[in-house]
Amino acid sequence: MTRQTAVDVLRHVAPSVYLALIASTATAQTITGTATYRERMALPPAAVFEAVLEDVSRVDARAEVIASTRVPSPGNPPIAFTIAYDQARILPGRRYVVRASMLLDGKLQFTTDTAAPVITGGNPNRVSLMLRRVGTRQTAQGSQPTASPGWRERHGSSSSSRGATGRR
Repeated sequence: MTRQTAVDVLRHVAPSVYLALIASTATAQTITGTATYRERMALPPAAVFEAVLEDVSRVDARAEVIASTRVPSPGNPPIAFTIAYDQARILPGRRYVVRASMLLDGKLQFTTDTAAPVITGGNPNRVSLMLRRVGTRQTAQGSQPTASPGWRERHGSSSSSRGATGRR
């Protein structure tokens, strides 16, 4: 390819690439945050941190996942993360939250027990999350692991038909 041919190609391709980049950055937004936990312990290298942006506007339906991020081998807390999301999926009258979890070999180890409101309603795009160690607790139907709402659906666990509270 001659120098002139290369210049001609760039003249025709570069503007469309440039416009595509501008369009994608105009709609791409981010939520930044940190997550920590109170236990004084180091995470093993196989740990995976996950943060999820959810639309929780509808009370009669499961939360809709808008975007998520995974951080393999996150190291010791605080764990910094960024969730990139498409601004076109955000509607002004809706409620959005960030939840997080820590997995080890696919098993839930830590999770948030509260959701951090973000984006709409004057809420920020920066969050600070506290993860709680997942344990067992006694319920009327036996011992069940505690987990954040929707965790089983996001991670594909179908070993139980009970929710996070152990109720049907």
